[in-house]
Amino acid sequence: MPFLPLPRPLLPRPTVWWAAAATMQQQPVLLARLGPARLLARERNVLCYSSIAGAEKVPMSQFEPHEYLNDRYKAIEDRLKVVRKRLNKPMTLAEKVVYGHLDDPENAEMKRGVSYLRLRPDRVAMQDATAQMAMLQFISSGLPKTMVPSTIHCDHLIEGTTSPQPDREGKFGGEADLSFAVKSNKEVYDFLATAGSKYGVGFWRPGS
Repeated sequence: MPFLPLPRPLLPRPTVWWAAAATMQQQPVLLARLGPARLLARERNVLCYSSIAGAEKVPMSQFEPHEYLNDRYKAIEDRLKVVRKRLNKPMTLAEKVVYGHLDDPENAEMKRGVSYLRLRPDRVAMQDATAQMAMLQFISSGLPKTMVPSTIHCDHLIEGTTSPQPDREGKFGGEADLSFAVKSNKEVYDFLATAGSKYGVGFWRPGS
């Protein structure tokens, strides 16, 4: 059974690499693993990739050419080495993602349901409904710029319809819903766009 190819441009994007391959019954098989090697294994007709900490430099995005994914993955792997020694037990995928972003992995308390964790996220992604309060709170902090790459995505305030609507001139569907959202939420979008521009937060307008 041949392996399904992984599109090269997509490889640097997820925190954990997922690869899918078809079994003899054409059922998808998913495998996720963390580790230093780029090509991990070909097990049970599954091709899986791991972190790219040692690969050539890959920017976080076209808007952050000097922020590299490689550095983020190396930091995750370094933290997990410390955590593995402390826990001395296998970790779940969720634990790897969370503990891989600990601010102080050597001293942080890690008790489920008890500990409050200080984390260092690689990116903050906000949607247009909650980003309003988040940006107001950030502005009140007095900081000139965000400390980590951050983006605002305008999608939650777009109400989808499946039948003719009077407030959309009897229209419905994607174009009508987007046009209505742009008009009715103009003040919100203008605030998020200008605040994002001032404080270094990426802004993905409605319909992006």
